[in-house]
Order: sequence, then structure tokens, then C-alpha cells
Amino acid sequence: MAKTVITAESDFNELITDTLKLAEEFPDAIMEAAEAQLQVFEDEIKSNWVSMVPWAHVGDYVYDSIGYNVEQGKNKIDVVGMAGVFLVDSVAAKHGRDAPVQRKNGIGTYERIKAPQLAYWVEFGYAPNHGKYQVGIPFMSNAYYASLGKQDEVFADTLSAAIDKRLNK
Repeated sequence: MAKTVITAESDFNELITDTLKLAEEFPDAIMEAAEAQLQVFEDEIKSNWVSMVPWAHVGDYVYDSIGYNVEQGKNKIDVVGMAGVFLVDSVAAKHGRDAPVQRKNGIGTYERIKAPQLAYWVEFGYAPNHGKYQVGIPFMSNAYYASLGKQDEVFADTLSAAIDKRLNK
């Protein structure tokens, strides 16, 4: 992991000031690093979706629903991030999946399958009512493990740069 060094060039008070400044800015630096790390994971998920799933393509409903989110906790110290396939109303509307569909027999409507459910079935497989069990294609778990080293590297480098930037304001 990249290390950031805090030095006191003039006196001990400068070291205390920099340490207090770092403590105040650290959650924001962690957020920045977590976003960079999750961006690597998101890119790998998208790449795997297109390369591993035979019917998938760039710009399809699930592809456009892949993303990440990073939030600070209520205490402004904890940072939580997640990446995956999300239910996003604007993406559903873009792909015409935001409204119920009229049944072919004209009696009633049904809801379209949402992107997170589609992704779950692709990842873990499914058993249709009448038919053979479909084996899953682990595009997300593969993305996580395949990009773990790069995620760690990007996190460390981004955190170090973010801390340096904040200390040298």
C-alpha cells in the first residue's frame, strides 16, 4: 500500500496541525478512494456482462443498470460502498420497462422482469417451471475476484493522492 508521510518541517505544532487536518479530511479521502476502487469493479462487471453472457451487449437493460454507490454513514466517519446491478427508474424508462405490459389475451397486465432479477438469474442460474435447469454464468463474482488486485492498487494510490492533496491545500 502506498504510504503518505507527514513531516514537521518547522516545529511540532505544524505536525499537530497536519494530523488534525488529516483527521478532519480522512472520511472524504476514503470516499474518493472507495469510488475509484468501485469504478474498477464496475468496469470489470460491464466487461464480463458483454464477454461472458451470450445474449448481452453494450447498452442493453442490464448493462445500463450496472453501477456503484458510495455513502458516508450518519457519523460522517464510516464509508460504505456497493457495486452491482441496480433498479434505476430512468434506465427502466429508457429501455421501455417502466410500465406494465398488456397480456396477449387482453385480460390484465404483468410486470416486466427488473434488471437486478435478471442479473441474479444469470449469475446463479434458474429452474423454469417446465424445462431444464439453467446453469449460472458468474459474471459478477468473477469480476470481483479477477479485479481484486487492481481494486486494491487503485484504492491505495487514490487514497495516498487524496491525502497528499488535502494536506497540501
